[in-house]
Amino acid sequence: MTPAVLRQTLSFVLALVLRVALLVAVSDGFVQLMSWVAPTEDADIGSGLLAMLFLACTAFGVAAVDGYRRRFLPAAALWALVAALTAVASELWTWVTIEQVTAQDALHGLAELGPLWFLLVAIPALVGLGIGTMASPTSHPTSHPTAHPTTHPTSR
Repeated sequence: MTPAVLRQTLSFVLALVLRVALLVAVSDGFVQLMSWVAPTEDADIGSGLLAMLFLACTAFGVAAVDGYRRRFLPAAALWALVAALTAVASELWTWVTIEQVTAQDALHGLAELGPLWFLLVAIPALVGLGIGTMASPTSHPTSHPTAHPTTHPTSR
């Protein structure tokens, strides 16, 4: 493996791990913050929905920056993996941090909520990638005098 390929691979893996860690931290961190700010005995669906909103907004924002800085297809492949791994990592995090959750419960939760977590990350990320790519100066060809030849007025 050449040093350039190794560098690209490590860069991709690091980008993947950082994005998954950020998204899991944002969603779980918001739920934890809400449980400290407004503790309740009952299930608090509002904080869960807000955590999903923050997750989607974070995915959109980071993906928009990726779209601006990277080519679309490699960034889309990265975000497809980020979405899949975020679904797995969020259930794994739930299993590790909540004492009453068994491994079987975590697998059941992954089967039920995994597609939702995937879509909550993938859809905003694809929109963000598209917007970031369109805003990128590299996506617009620079105008060059010979790129668009004009007709000479006397050639009509």
